[in-house]
Amino acid sequence: MMFTSGVAVLSNQDHYKYKCCGFIYKWTYIANNTGTLTAQVWRHDSGDVYTLVGSNTLKASNPGHNEDEIISNGERIRTDIDDYIGFHSMDSNIILHGNATGNFMKLSGIISTMTTPTDWSSASTGNGSYAIKSWLTPSNAPVVTGFTNITLYNDEISVGDTVNIITTSDDDLEDVNNLTLTINSTDNSGQNYFEIYSSTGAIQIKSIPPTNTYNLDIEVKDPCSLSNIGTQTIIIKNRLPVIVNLPSTISVSEDLVGNTLLFTINATDTNTDPLSCSMYIGDISVFQVNTIASTTDYGVYTANSGITFNYDNVSTYNVTIKCDDGDDTVYGAPVIMSLPGSISLLEDVNTNTLLHTLNVTDIEGDNITCVLNPNSPLFEVSLNPPSNIEYGIYLKGGTNLDYDTTSLYSMTVECGDARRNDTGHFTVNLIRNSAPVITSLPDSVNLLEDVNTNTLLHTLNVTDMEGDNITCVINSNSSFFEVTLIPSSNKDYGIYLKGGTNLDYDVTPLYSMNVECNDARRNDTGHFKVYLIRNSAPVIINLPGSVSLLEDVNTNSLLHTLNVTDMEGDNITCVLNSNNALFEVSLIPPSNIEYGIYLKGGTNLDYDINPSYSMTVECSDARRNDTGHFNVHLIRNSVPVIISLPDSVSLLEDVNTNTLLHTLNVTDMEGDNITCVLNPNSSLFEVSLIPPSNIEYGIYLKGGTNLDYDMTPLYTMTVECSDARRVNTGNFTVNLIRNMAPIFISLPDSVSLLEDVNTNTLLHTLNVTDMEGDNITCVLNPNSSLFEVSLIPPSNIEYGIYLIGGTTLDYESTPLYSLKVQCSDLRRQNTGNFTIDLVRNEAPVIHSLPDSVSLLEDVNTNMLLHTLNVTDIEGDNTTCSLNQNSSFFEVSLISPSVTEYGIYLIGGMVLSYDITPSYLLTVQCSDTRRNNTAHFTVYLVRNMAPIIHNLPESISLSEDVNSNTLLHTLNVTDTEGDNITCLLNTNSSLFEVSLIPPSNTNYGIYLTGGTLLDYDTTPSYILAVECNDLRQNDTDSFTVNLIRNTPPVFNSLPSSTNVSEDIVSRTLLHTLNVTDENSNDNVTCVLNTHTDTFTLETILPSLDYEIYLRGGIILNYAVLQSYLVVIECADRRRNVSNVLTVDIINPNEAPVIQSLPDSVSFLEDVNTKILLHNLNVTDAEGDNITCTLNPNSSLFKVQVIPQTNNEYGIYLKGGTTLDYDTTPSYTLTVQCGDLRRNDTGVFTINLIRNTPPVINSLPTNTNISEEVITKTFVHLLNVTDENSNDTITCLLTVHTDTFSLEKILPTLDYYGVFLKEGIILNFDNIPSYALIIECGDHRRNVTGVLTVDIINPNMAPSISNLPMSCEIPETISTESLLYIIHVTDPSNDTVICNDTSSSTMFYLQPGIEPFETNIYIRPNQALEYDIQRQYKLNIVCADQRRNDSSIFFIYLIRNMPPSLTNLQAKTNISSQATVGQVIYTVLGTDPENDQLLFSLSSTNADEPFQINQLTGAVWLSRPIQTETVPGYELQINITDGMNVVGPKTLSVRITDVNSIPTLINLPTTINVLEGISVGTSIFQPIIQDMDSSDIHILSVSYIPQDGDIYFHVNDTSRRVSTVADIDYETISPKSFLLMISVKDSITESIENLTINIVNVNEPLHFSKKYYAIDAYENTEGFVLQNPYYQYTDDDGDAVQFSLNCGSDTGKLDIDSTTGLLSYSADYDLDIVGTSAQLQCEVYISDNEFKDNAFLNITILDDNDNSPKFYHNEYLFLLQHSASDGAFVGQVEASDKDIGPYGNIFYHVKQDNLNASIFVVSENGTIKLNNSLSDYQEGLLITFTIFCVDTGGKQDTTSVRILIPTTRKEAPVVVQK
Repeated sequence: MMFTSGVAVLSNQDHYKYKCCGFIYKWTYIANNTGTLTAQVWRHDSGDVYTLVGSNTLKASNPGHNEDEIISNGERIRTDIDDYIGFHSMDSNIILHGNATGNFMKLSGIISTMTTPTDWSSASTGNGSYAIKSWLTPSNAPVVTGFTNITLYNDEISVGDTVNIITTSDDDLEDVNNLTLTINSTDNSGQNYFEIYSSTGAIQIKSIPPTNTYNLDIEVKDPCSLSNIGTQTIIIKNRLPVIVNLPSTISVSEDLVGNTLLFTINATDTNTDPLSCSMYIGDISVFQVNTIASTTDYGVYTANSGITFNYDNVSTYNVTIKCDDGDDTVYGAPVIMSLPGSISLLEDVNTNTLLHTLNVTDIEGDNITCVLNPNSPLFEVSLNPPSNIEYGIYLKGGTNLDYDTTSLYSMTVECGDARRNDTGHFTVNLIRNSAPVITSLPDSVNLLEDVNTNTLLHTLNVTDMEGDNITCVINSNSSFFEVTLIPSSNKDYGIYLKGGTNLDYDVTPLYSMNVECNDARRNDTGHFKVYLIRNSAPVIINLPGSVSLLEDVNTNSLLHTLNVTDMEGDNITCVLNSNNALFEVSLIPPSNIEYGIYLKGGTNLDYDINPSYSMTVECSDARRNDTGHFNVHLIRNSVPVIISLPDSVSLLEDVNTNTLLHTLNVTDMEGDNITCVLNPNSSLFEVSLIPPSNIEYGIYLKGGTNLDYDMTPLYTMTVECSDARRVNTGNFTVNLIRNMAPIFISLPDSVSLLEDVNTNTLLHTLNVTDMEGDNITCVLNPNSSLFEVSLIPPSNIEYGIYLIGGTTLDYESTPLYSLKVQCSDLRRQNTGNFTIDLVRNEAPVIHSLPDSVSLLEDVNTNMLLHTLNVTDIEGDNTTCSLNQNSSFFEVSLISPSVTEYGIYLIGGMVLSYDITPSYLLTVQCSDTRRNNTAHFTVYLVRNMAPIIHNLPESISLSEDVNSNTLLHTLNVTDTEGDNITCLLNTNSSLFEVSLIPPSNTNYGIYLTGGTLLDYDTTPSYILAVECNDLRQNDTDSFTVNLIRNTPPVFNSLPSSTNVSEDIVSRTLLHTLNVTDENSNDNVTCVLNTHTDTFTLETILPSLDYEIYLRGGIILNYAVLQSYLVVIECADRRRNVSNVLTVDIINPNEAPVIQSLPDSVSFLEDVNTKILLHNLNVTDAEGDNITCTLNPNSSLFKVQVIPQTNNEYGIYLKGGTTLDYDTTPSYTLTVQCGDLRRNDTGVFTINLIRNTPPVINSLPTNTNISEEVITKTFVHLLNVTDENSNDTITCLLTVHTDTFSLEKILPTLDYYGVFLKEGIILNFDNIPSYALIIECGDHRRNVTGVLTVDIINPNMAPSISNLPMSCEIPETISTESLLYIIHVTDPSNDTVICNDTSSSTMFYLQPGIEPFETNIYIRPNQALEYDIQRQYKLNIVCADQRRNDSSIFFIYLIRNMPPSLTNLQAKTNISSQATVGQVIYTVLGTDPENDQLLFSLSSTNADEPFQINQLTGAVWLSRPIQTETVPGYELQINITDGMNVVGPKTLSVRITDVNSIPTLINLPTTINVLEGISVGTSIFQPIIQDMDSSDIHILSVSYIPQDGDIYFHVNDTSRRVSTVADIDYETISPKSFLLMISVKDSITESIENLTINIVNVNEPLHFSKKYYAIDAYENTEGFVLQNPYYQYTDDDGDAVQFSLNCGSDTGKLDIDSTTGLLSYSADYDLDIVGTSAQLQCEVYISDNEFKDNAFLNITILDDNDNSPKFYHNEYLFLLQHSASDGAFVGQVEASDKDIGPYGNIFYHVKQDNLNASIFVVSENGTIKLNNSLSDYQEGLLITFTIFCVDTGGKQDTTSVRILIPTTRKEAPVVVQK
């Protein structure tokens, strides 16, 4: 199945909208393949633009199954109402899709992270749903804290001050930075003075508040509008004014006179309030306080007059001054007299302690109370009895002070009376108890590891400043060392080694300890180390790396004598570490330090089995040992040597005969017989001796092979040549040369083919070549039923691509065919793609068909109407016909032409303009494939009717005339000269029209003789004269008015009377008197209208009549308010009629619904018939009332409550099923009516929702031990339902394979969550389970999450003695135990250890003891040190859940090689030394004294030294005067023929070396901006040369060479600078490589510098600044014409367009890419105020530069509205006697268009004779255009009036003119 990469889906169906604000805590999805996707939430902006709200990355790992992804707090997406779900996959479409209702939008090819906002307009849409859903958790309400009561003084605050910083928090981490703070409500207008900042939580002063208490309600709100409110109380106090210089005492003379200034009061106020001072206490007759003149100060004065001081009577006066700032008076508060700034207190004090005594006075002597503000748990203020003014500040008893926690306490003492207070600030500074001091602790001491008795290591001195008791310990506790007080001292402590310890340097070489000495509060610590002195191991002095031994030696032989010493003189024992069957170590008597390494006798050495033996000599004393590795190398005969084997040869893959590939030469030093084979053996190749040689072997390809490069492009084989003992191998590769596939030379991408071709046709000739000349076969792949490829004879390389004959191609079905041509030889193939584009057969073209032709309606013969020319671009046969077959017209070919067709009228047809004035014909011309159609209208020319010229409106005729009488002669003419016949249109027995001979145009209108005229029957005759030819007629009316005698007269008929609506009985309405001028005439009267309602009865024997209302008639004012009763009275010849209007009065009142509430509520579960509400209905007349629901309801009904007659019940019908979620409320209309009228009321029924169950114990967390595997109770779930009758069912929706949910019987609302039996929990795989529990009643369900955390994870086993290693000799061949692994497991689980390295040499086996595993080597493993000298085992030990892993190394021991005795070494040589000079002689030794050979190499190329292979002399091999290398590291190797030792380094330093000049500051690249000024220096290289006297030459070369056009390096200044203008857009290379050379007299250095030309974004600009376009008004989204902006941007950047139209901005949208404009909303100039001229600035930007142009847009008015009559029909009354030009009425229409298209014109539709007698003016006024004499009274004339605007749009209305019979009233307009 194929999937499109990069799929984004937005599910925009309504039921996928989010219905609430919250967070997505989980996604559930079903994938169709594995991968990752991004789950998304989108928010609709406008149109097709959506903003990405957030996204989560999901991993699909279980296709086809539900997968859950829990989103952690902080990563969740917040959703809002009406957000949409979506997802995006950069790979294939991962989420399953199924058909369902609803819409989605899908974007394809979105392979990068989606941006926001995103325009989805290009998305494909479809119906369906995707298997992804999100789980929401409601947003948590935020919390606001940190409110404290704040008191501020008005002199210490400023605008912008921060009063308090409150803290907001939210359990939803996503909301933490999205919370808003507002001040919602305050008292005392606090919002005017304070403001809050959401970002910081700071409450700041906005303007200075007056003194008051402000309670600010601070609301914190999250994006879901969840909020919390806290109250911040801020008290603004006024700072008291201060009298600076009181109290004070002054002395005055008793001789003072009045009005003398005694004292100037200095009073200040920090808030610059105006102060007023006065005397509060004192004798005002003696002293006064007044303002000092010309100042704002106040003074104490003597009284004005009459003052007399007498010291003997009064020697002292007490005066109290008060100063007031308007808010507070300075004298009023108590005064704290003696509060210091601070005191000190030992932190150790914990008893009730007096810290300070303060004196408080109050001028009024008020009771004073002093407290600490705020209150303190540690300190208090209380009165010191018996004083009432002294207060003590106390430390409370039982406190625990701690300097380190709180070093000082600041408190405010507040003393107040009942009204005011004074405050003072007081600080208690704690005195810190000092820690003990350790004065003499050294960093370390040394201790012999052999000491094991109680030993004093060090004496330390500890002092305490306070003399506290001190305790010293070692921290942490030590099993080896201790600290104790040295007796008789109280400050000296000893650090001791405990007795009986066992110290071991190798286990622990040093001990670090902390000595901690403390008193009751603090401690001092010191660090102290004990370094163990290690007992030295014995030393093996002269063990060489190796000795050599002939493999033939088999006697007991001393291989080496070694000397062993011990520093302590301990007894030494030496052994071979692993017992050896071939070698041994023993003491050489009589020495006790010399040991011999011996080969045991009787051995059988074989180099091929063991070329060397590695052994470890171990010499040990009682504690330690020294080991030395010693190799015994066997000397073996040489292997055969393969001399001439190349790395590879090449072979054509087509070769399959026996072929010699290569001849190789093989020699053997000992002349042994040699055998060469391929190893492994090959079925394709072989090696055999080439006779007669015995050293040349041939490598052959065997005959009959089948080689294939694609399967095996090369064969690697090993040639193995051996003598009797040994083998030499060489690797040899046979590279196959691939047979190449055929090559297409001339296959184009496509060819074109007419779709009409159906014969075998060559489409293209294809040339195919094959490099090897193989036979080629070409086919189409896959095979095609329409096309084929075949060889074109006689060529063998040209193939034709053919259309197969007999095919049917169709462009419409398949416009192109994509073919794949495949050409192959016997081995390979090549394919090419080839497209055949069909060329569409075009439809015929109709060239000369006009829109219409005209045709006389009288024509009825076969007639050519038009000749049309039809062409076909392909020359196809063309057939033309009328698309809808016509019985009147036809199309046929005009012979002999093949392109001209005639449109004919078929002969014998009868055309009629009145029936069909025009015929719309569709001509269709087609070839065999396609057709073209054109429309053609035939308009009939109407035959004109005859014209009647002189018919008068009327003549008068006595009713007595009864003979044949000529009444009038009329003249009739006909335009076409047709024969005319005139007659009366309605056949009359009284009148006739006939031709008056000899004229053929004059007709006479005659009264027929013998007629009986009667005015009462017909007072006048309107005769319609009709004159016609065969087709048309003209009619005119002619009235014959009879002269009559007078009719009867109504003498007493009023215009109207009335009757009450409620009357239903027979009632006399009026008595009518009728008289007749002719007394002999009998008069008879009848009713002509409403005879079913009224009667007219004669009152005999008089001529009067009575008009009655019939009995039983129900009158209804609402239906008819009045009746026009027409009464007709007649004598024997004539009659007259009149109208009596009967008006209905006192209409019956409708019933009244008295007690219908707005709504009632009831439970949605009710389904039986119940009464919802009692409805009381009253009727003023007491009529019978019927109530119903309107419209009728299937759920509810209204019916009379039994035994009442005016109470109705609104009932719920029984058996209904209500659902709050589907319909939460029902709105019913109750209609109550009597026989005539009704009253209605609206009544809402609100369903009470059945609440879902409540899971009372979720969400929550619980835990379960990982070890549990039995069925285990996890959590008790309590579920309740507010509806006690509901049955609750709960189930577990996830992790049902692990947990179960079971009801706890016999309870009904408790469930238990259980771990299932046999489940193995694994903390590492799943550390916690989110169990989703769903509980529901019969209607709804609710979910909750129980998180089960896995605790007490089973601890993994621990490998206690790995990593570790062991050594084994490479010769080991028996199964051997190498090591025992020890494992511990805290749970004592069964532990199994395995080697995961899959070694075949080693294996693991459980040991004898539990938790032990043995490591063994398998026997006969043929280990070889030179191939692999170490092995690594990966050990994994596991119980059933977890494991521990480590490694074990196995090292091979080899025999010792020869050694270089004087390397590493250093030597020097002068650069002036001569060739051949020996610079150093390398010395080497070999235990077996074998011939040694030296070799030399160097890490430097072409080193100037060689070494003498035999002597080791290193000599100079070439001159080094020009050497630039300061020295060489010579690598020296030594070999004894068996082993190569080295390399070891001989460092040769050459003195007097010439220093190479270098450029030290040259960067790799430099970026140069385009447009840089010519001559600008871009870099100056610096030359460094250690030879300061050298002269340097600087040169440069460029790649490409034209770099010297733009850059230059100055020889003198060495600056690199520009020499030409640089333009990024025109310069071809964008980068230049400068190779800069610096030379001295000997050497040269070349450095590379790359200069990159950097494109600088250049300003874009409009080349044309002013544009103008016209556009018609149109609808939203309509694109205006292209202004064709002219602008340039040299950089070719993508340009973004934007628009600013000033006050009209927003009316147009601009496409940011194309600059095209469109209306952003419907643009209608007909709306008043809509501008017809838009002046806009258009901006272009490349995101850096910007330019503007000016666009003038003229909006043209479009005729987008049709005129509209105000009424569909007008009725006017027009008197019969009205004359020409009389006003009839006025019609009125309007057109919403403003401007020319709003002008309206009226005209009468001339479709009947009635229309010709009226005209309508431009303002809609209708006037009479002719006399009404030809029309009878009572006639209703109807015609149509058009209103047309200047754009041709129109509307019609119907006009009816009523000609009344007798009443003469002004015209009345009846509008409908």
